[in-house]
Amino acid sequence: QNLSKKEHHGKTIALFSALSDKDFKSMIEPFREMINEWHIFPLETPRATAPECIMEHLKGVAKGACHHHSNVTTMWEQLKERLTPQDRVVVYGSFYTVAAVQQAMKHDGKLIWK
Repeated sequence: QNLSKKEHHGKTIALFSALSDKDFKSMIEPFREMINEWHIFPLETPRATAPECIMEHLKGVAKGACHHHSNVTTMWEQLKERLTPQDRVVVYGSFYTVAAVQQAMKHDGKLIWK
């Protein structure tokens, strides 16, 4: 609800991955129309949902572009070069997802986190 209420002038970018014991489709549903770009990456746990499964679902329901990355570090390195101050990045799906993105952000010596 907060995302749809907050006015912004850039893109809304989702960094998403989920565990296989969670219903990732229902996690995507509330955001599918407000996300401009989806970035999917594998989690380093045997409980992770295969990114290919998430991508297949997103291609059928997402309004924004969908990108699959081989790992979180590469994803962040590529994405951070394209971000503008007006963009907002939403990281969700699992605590594993958030921890992985935080770790990737630390690799460049700066932690940008709000």
